[in-house]
Amino acid sequence: MKYILLSEFEDAEDFDDGMYFIRPHMAGDLEGQASPLEGFSDGDLYHIRKKAPTEADSIAMTDDWMFYNTLSGMLFDYVFKD
Repeated sequence: MKYILLSEFEDAEDFDDGMYFIRPHMAGDLEGQASPLEGFSDGDLYHIRKKAPTEADSIAMTDDWMFYNTLSGMLFDYVFKD
């Protein structure tokens, strides 16, 4: 599984007109493998910052992005669920 710590979104640099790129961490079977950069828009960052549960410390990059706690392994709500 790939995941990105919420704290990494705070330091994300704007590469091109509201697009940000962050390299995910790899866990489980993928641990130790190199990961390509993931792209995020200004709108993505707004949703992530506004909707993150207090218990979440990251986003799990599964089929759908979900808020995640790396210590407990607990998945929370979907990032883009209305």
